[in-house]
Amino acid sequence: FAWIKLIKEKGIEKWRQNEYAAMGDIGFRFAEKKDPASYVTAIARAMHQYKDGEILRAPYVASQFDRAIINTVISSLTPTNMLMLVSAPEARVVDFSKYYQAPYLAETLDSGFIDRIVDGSPFFDLSLADPNPYIPDDLTLIDAPSYLKPVLYIDNPGLRVWHLQNTQFGTPKAQIVIRLNSHLTQSLKGLSAAQLYTAYIADQLNEDLYPAVMAGLNYRLSANEQGLSIVINGYSDKQEVLLQ
Repeated sequence: FAWIKLIKEKGIEKWRQNEYAAMGDIGFRFAEKKDPASYVTAIARAMHQYKDGEILRAPYVASQFDRAIINTVISSLTPTNMLMLVSAPEARVVDFSKYYQAPYLAETLDSGFIDRIVDGSPFFDLSLADPNPYIPDDLTLIDAPSYLKPVLYIDNPGLRVWHLQNTQFGTPKAQIVIRLNSHLTQSLKGLSAAQLYTAYIADQLNEDLYPAVMAGLNYRLSANEQGLSIVINGYSDKQEVLLQ
């Protein structure tokens, strides 16, 4: 509820809606093929919500910023409207569900508990996200090269760079694969240390790079017997920013 209060006071801004709308538009323009059964199910579900001419695109559209509607919804998110679900081995239960015989207890929340939430400490260290630097701007498709096999662009001592363009899907996406070869990971001790190291770095980056994931970029750090690997894929426009 401290988050809800912060959003209500400072978070209802049009530029946030614009970011969401931009990613929805990109997602529709460059939608990739899906499992047919899942796709048909999603379309059938959408038929109950949208007009015929909007069924395919509507789930991606979020372009209208309506502050009044947002304020109406957020004003209803109060402790007195809360449904709280608690799952714990020591929970006190008295009833059983009809079909699965799972034990449960349903009761009204104590008014004193609600009051403690309403009067709770305002000193949480919370902050709203800044504009997302990873949302792609340039979605131009590059002309396909004439070669059909990977080309060695750079061949220097200690550094090789290969390239091959995939024209099968027609989306402005790319994949960067960087392998840092090292003999230090060939031993069990060295490999274990490298795996711990990459796990630690990934954990440290998780919070800062979450906006990249929201903008259609993914990354992976890993270690194997040959060394360390950095893999980045997704919309190509801001991959260099993520790599840095």
